[in-house]
Amino acid sequence: MHSVIIVQRRMTEYRLSLFERLRVLLANQEIELAVIQGTPSAQESLRGDSADLEWATSRRCRYVRLGESQAFSQHLPRQLLEAQDLVILPHEGWMIANNLRLVFRRPRTPLLGFWGHGANFQAASSDGWRERLKSSTVGLADWWFAYTALSVDRLTAAGYPKERITCLNNAVDTAQLGRWRQEITESDIQGTRDALGLRGHHTAVFIGSLHPRKRLDFLVQAADRLRDELGDFELIVIGDGPLKPLLLAHASVREWLKVVGSKHGRDKVLHALLGDVILNPGMVGLGILDSLSFGLPLVTTDCGMHSPEIAYLRPGQNGVMTPDEVVAYVSQVASLLRDRKLLASLATGCREDATQYTVEGMATNFAGGIQAALELGKRP
Repeated sequence: MHSVIIVQRRMTEYRLSLFERLRVLLANQEIELAVIQGTPSAQESLRGDSADLEWATSRRCRYVRLGESQAFSQHLPRQLLEAQDLVILPHEGWMIANNLRLVFRRPRTPLLGFWGHGANFQAASSDGWRERLKSSTVGLADWWFAYTALSVDRLTAAGYPKERITCLNNAVDTAQLGRWRQEITESDIQGTRDALGLRGHHTAVFIGSLHPRKRLDFLVQAADRLRDELGDFELIVIGDGPLKPLLLAHASVREWLKVVGSKHGRDKVLHALLGDVILNPGMVGLGILDSLSFGLPLVTTDCGMHSPEIAYLRPGQNGVMTPDEVVAYVSQVASLLRDRKLLASLATGCREDATQYTVEGMATNFAGGIQAALELGKRP
């Protein structure tokens, strides 16, 4: 019987189904899975997506503000880690710093796996100490669990052997999202539209955390211009976070801007289906799976800060990426909202691609990578 532990700095709602499925898959291979879950920072708590995995070991994270960045510590039980055959850590600068003894110990027992992007896709510079630490430690893992094919490319470019990388195809429970989408009726949608006071025929939604990397000022500027151009444009903002007061202030003088807060489960799907497209001019991450699952084309920008999941976007097939400026963005969104044939074609592309990125597939990929890593440990 092998034992594997995965460390999570914080547990989120969308990860619960992954760990439940992964636990079952590994048990069928006589591999026991344990998880250590931490706690969110104060700002992360505002997002409303934190969760608790009942069978995980909980260890509180302590956060300290360092200028514009944030440090954290999370005490991990040393005896528990050393009892494992494989320890999988997030490839975060502070997580690595917290576990230097494990990362740099020789001989390495247990095996060490990193789970991550392969690089910081949002880093303003590669010269910071955290980026240098991350890049210098890429090769210390016995196995890599990479978010997407884009992450695999970053790792191989850094010299890490491709045969020791598992591409997870990072995902959420898209099948459940699809089931909710099928259950929701036109009557449900119209009732929610009436409750929010929506009257237009050109409606967009934003879904995500309300933080600076989503570029919400850009979003509001674009929405103002779309309102001027289309006349009846309306925008629904679904999400929570530190910039919610800013969005509420904008909404107080724009009756067509609806800030509905964080939504989950069927309620999230229902509010998303009020729109024709999803707008996100800033960082795109796992939220692209909302676009695919709901059949709502995503319109984003070439802003240079997207997470690895941007690999799922196929411009012109399931969504649109515009140059990084407001005029071009508004022009593309307005054209798409006016062209119902193109809108329907992109929606079809979304639904087709949604079947490729599932939590079941991610769990299967993860389990396969864990088995391969453990086999590596058996070699002389």
